[in-house]
Amino acid sequence: GAQTLNELRRSDLQSWVDLRVGELEPWDGEHLNPDSSKQSLWYPVSILKDIENIDLMWVDGPPGNTCPYSRYPALPALSTNLSEHIEVWMDDTIRKVEKDICGDWSQRYGFDLEYYSFEKGLGRLTVSLRG
Repeated sequence: GAQTLNELRRSDLQSWVDLRVGELEPWDGEHLNPDSSKQSLWYPVSILKDIENIDLMWVDGPPGNTCPYSRYPALPALSTNLSEHIEVWMDDTIRKVEKDICGDWSQRYGFDLEYYSFEKGLGRLTVSLRG
């Protein structure tokens, strides 16, 4: 969090970003974690409660070694707070776990999914523009 805030300040972007930092805690909601012996962890939902109408969600944490499928809770935790034009970007999709998460989110929430071959890969989920 501190590193991100410093970078935002250095780039004079802090007024464009609502950065919220919290310690990881047990997550009991929807998850892909296949190992019930390894507790799923994610950020405190309490720090997100007043967020509304999200247009872009960039998912780049928690670190992959936190727990299996550590980034999965991002969308379930905020799914009711998304704008109708939401885009969800998942970093590090050169890894299978992040691709698995994107695939699940695409099916479960009805997103179109594209992958970009940037340095570590990017999964881009967008709202279907059908009919």
